[in-house]
Parts: sequence; structure tokens; C-alpha cells
Amino acid sequence: MRNFFKAIVLFGLVFGCIQRNNDSTETKELSELEKIARAYGFDNFSKLEHFQYTFNVERHDTLLATRTWHWHNKSGDITMINNQDTITYQQASLTDDLKKVDHRFINDKYWLLFPFQLVWDSNMTFTNRGVQKAPLSGNQLTKLIVQYGDDGGYTPGDAYDLYLDEDWIIREWEFRKSGKESPGSMISWESYADFNGIKVATDHHNHNSGLRIFFSDIKFE
Repeated sequence: MRNFFKAIVLFGLVFGCIQRNNDSTETKELSELEKIARAYGFDNFSKLEHFQYTFNVERHDTLLATRTWHWHNKSGDITMINNQDTITYQQASLTDDLKKVDHRFINDKYWLLFPFQLVWDSNMTFTNRGVQKAPLSGNQLTKLIVQYGDDGGYTPGDAYDLYLDEDWIIREWEFRKSGKESPGSMISWESYADFNGIKVATDHHNHNSGLRIFFSDIKFE
């Protein structure tokens, strides 16, 4: 009988430890970067297989660049279509002549899915500076500074000053090339739309320079 009670007590201790571990897992606090990614539908990304979008750049209503991308999430196939070429490749087998194309893909994907890059990329640090006056709108928004490391990637050392609303949505940002103190550009994040559970800012403006970056022909499947 004494051994029976010992077994009961031991089981209770083990069960209690397991329960506490489960509770701690369930209540794990998300980082600010994870909160931003989730606000944009990060949990839905792995469910989708094909991403299509056209990246457009114009200044003062003059179209400067446009290119369409097909990105197959499962196979890794990436296709770029512009006025001159149609090129398909995989990042796992890049050749020197494809690096320029891949650089464009990375650039355009960052504009489209930057909130997801915050959890995909590991070579960065971030600092929450609290609520501050946003540079474009003048609204009181949370400023979060993202700083990339000096190694790796196509543009090492770049920094982004994000201005977020109370729902962890980016409303504008300042881009600082190579981490310079003064911002190179101040860009709005506008015209949000939902595509199969993924939130996308389809329009970006620098109202001072007349620069506009926008997306069209978006399909997430």
C-alpha cells in the first residue's frame, strides 16, 4: 500500500511538471517582430503554393519599371516576366548571370512581404522606441527600428524605421541605406487588401519626391 501511495505522489509530481511546461508554452509572449508578421497573416503563408504579382515603379505619373513574378512556394520555381524577357530559375541553383534577376526578386518581394521577412531573416536586430510622431502623417505611432547586419544579403547594413499602429500594421517607414543616421526615403504604406489571408499594402508613396511603388495583378493561391 505504501508503494502504491508513493506511485500516486510521483505521478502527480510528473503530471504537474508536464502541465506547467504546457502552460508556459501556451503563454509564451510573442516578440514585436512575430506580432507584426502575424498581423499580416503569416500563419496562412505555408498553406499557399503560388504567388503572382506585378511590381511597378513610377515617378510623377511616369512608369519607370514593371515586372511580373510567379513564385511557386513548394517547388521553389521563380519566374520573372518583363518587356524583354521571361526567365525561370531557382534560388538553390543560382548562376552568376541570374544573380541580377534574383536581386530584383528579393527587392520586389521585400516590398510585398516585408513583414514576413522580419521572422524569416536572422541577421537583424530591432529596437522599440515607443510612440512617436510619424514623419509623413504626423500621427502618433510606435517606432520600431530594424537594423540588418553587415554580412550577407544584397544590401548589408540597411536599416528601416517602422511606424506601426495599435494593430501592428506598418503605416509608413523610413529607409536608411547602410544604416546611415539620416533617412534616404520616407514611404507610406497604403491601400491594404487581403489575398487568401495575406494582408498586403498595395501602394507606397513618397509624396515629396513623387515616387510611387505599387502592386497589381496579385493572386495568392
